[in-house]
Amino acid sequence: MKFSRLLLIIGIVVLVSVFAMSTSFAASKKSESIYSDKISQYISEDSYKTKISEIKKTDIVSVKKGGYTRKGNFKISVKNSFKNKYKIKSVTVVYKHRYTDDIMDEVEKKVYKTYKPKNKKILAIKDLSASESLGYEFVKIIINYKTSKKMKQETTYLKKYYKYKSTTKYTGKTAIVKDITVSTTKNFVHTIKVKTTNFKYKIKTFKVIFHNYIDIIGTIYGHGKNSLVVKGPMHYDPRSEGDFEITYY
Repeated sequence: MKFSRLLLIIGIVVLVSVFAMSTSFAASKKSESIYSDKISQYISEDSYKTKISEIKKTDIVSVKKGGYTRKGNFKISVKNSFKNKYKIKSVTVVYKHRYTDDIMDEVEKKVYKTYKPKNKKILAIKDLSASESLGYEFVKIIINYKTSKKMKQETTYLKKYYKYKSTTKYTGKTAIVKDITVSTTKNFVHTIKVKTTNFKYKIKTFKVIFHNYIDIIGTIYGHGKNSLVVKGPMHYDPRSEGDFEITYY
């Protein structure tokens, strides 16, 4: 589910990057339209819980000059209620690797990557499944803890996240727009942050134009500020988002 969603976003990023080279937009001291093909970065963060730890899986897609790079990482943190009892002794991440061998047969094998942090409470490691050149698919994480009595082991497949956050960054000549969604099992928050690239740009109005919706947000007045935080619509599909229009004093 998570892997498919990220591939969809990567596809969108590649598509808009191709058009970016041939697309121009009007920008002046008085106004700028930042089109959806100005995506410069996409970050997704999924948070999971085990009995003892919390695991955050982060994927980052950066777009530059018609291409993109992708990287990811895991951050494993022992919960506060267990920090006095458990420390991370080792972590093994299991991946699935499919490839074609020398005689053109399809081969699948498991790849094990083990990390030994020397009894830490927090560990950050690379997610090799984010590297498309390796062709790895995430399977599971095995965590070994050191306790005062004996070793403790947990295995998680990261099937169901309890919190999801995505940040899409659009870069214009006069401003940077960040579209942020945070979703939990109980709540959904969508915000849009605008910040000018220079203090000389004082925001007069800000508007979001959607492809599939009537203008839900409407016109937001900046009152001469250099930054704005706008509450977005609650029923939201990021693929519907179109242009951002900013006017200045």
